[in-house]
Amino acid sequence: MRVIFLNWRDRTHPRSGGAEVLAQGLATRLASAGHDVTFYCARVAGQPDDAEIDGVKVVRRGGRYSVYSQARAWLRAARPAYDLLIDHINTVPFFTPLYDRTRAVALVPQLARDVWWYEVPALVAPLGMAAERAYHTLYRNTPAITISRSTKEDLRRFGWRAPIRVISMPVAAGGSELLDKHSPPALLFVGRLTPSKRVEQAIDAFAVVRARIPGATLWIAGSADDTHYERMLHQRSQRVGGVEFLGHIDDVQRRQRMGTADMLLVTSVREGWGLVVTEANAVGTPAAGYDVAGLRDSIKPGQGLLVPPGDARALGTAVADLLLDRGALAHMAARARADAAYYGWDRTYAEFVDALRALRPDLKL
Repeated sequence: MRVIFLNWRDRTHPRSGGAEVLAQGLATRLASAGHDVTFYCARVAGQPDDAEIDGVKVVRRGGRYSVYSQARAWLRAARPAYDLLIDHINTVPFFTPLYDRTRAVALVPQLARDVWWYEVPALVAPLGMAAERAYHTLYRNTPAITISRSTKEDLRRFGWRAPIRVISMPVAAGGSELLDKHSPPALLFVGRLTPSKRVEQAIDAFAVVRARIPGATLWIAGSADDTHYERMLHQRSQRVGGVEFLGHIDDVQRRQRMGTADMLLVTSVREGWGLVVTEANAVGTPAAGYDVAGLRDSIKPGQGLLVPPGDARALGTAVADLLLDRGALAHMAARARADAAYYGWDRTYAEFVDALRALRPDLKL
């Protein structure tokens, strides 16, 4: 079978995240199974236009915005033969229904929706939300694969009529051994330092914790594109104390911090799933976050804490209560770790293949 993935970014992109890990991991496993796989994505400075990574042909064209228009130009010029076209919709789609209504399957990790209000100017946000609803209408007859019940429900609300299958997000094998917890208690935030992640609310929640547990520490791991937002976070943290900014950390450091932290804080406006939650769970660290799309799927009852969206004080109070009840925390951590063992690449790939067989029974898989 010949497969083309259309993607905004690949996993080597500086702004890549869980969606790129998922898409490229699926492409790699299809190639390992003997299929001919091409992964189209944007190019960043210093990267070759064409490469081969783990048996997958990688084609890089265009930049952050032109990658979409150049995708169709590349398809027209190169005329690659394919049986399956995976349209990876990560905020902006490739509009494949305009030129291929029969061979495309959409991969939709999440919808932007209210993220628009945090990441673009206020005058632009309503236009972004309207455009998102409009292009999903265009896709309403395209079969889709997503990663959470929340996103599936969002797609149905946007008028998606075609079949939608849900697959699980994978956690990479290895590095799941239990580590000694930090003393005094440490909390961890991991992610891009961007307004839609509401990092300032993680700091506000930590202020509530630190008022009750004076020696507590908050580690913030991630980098920022917006220097004004980053400066605001540093100023806010100085008023609280006990906050350490780690910057970008590699996978080894990430697992070490996750394993030694007592809890993970997740304050996003929404997520597709919240892979960082499952990664932390795998090393015995439960998560606390807001009851929003994605996080209500990954943070399960008895395995983490959910509070009303935007209520940093409630988040801090719930976390402090749990930190002060070490028995309850240990029980929650054990349940979270047991659940995380369910999520692995073998399962995700098997679910992906089953989904393709259901959505495209003509394919030879």
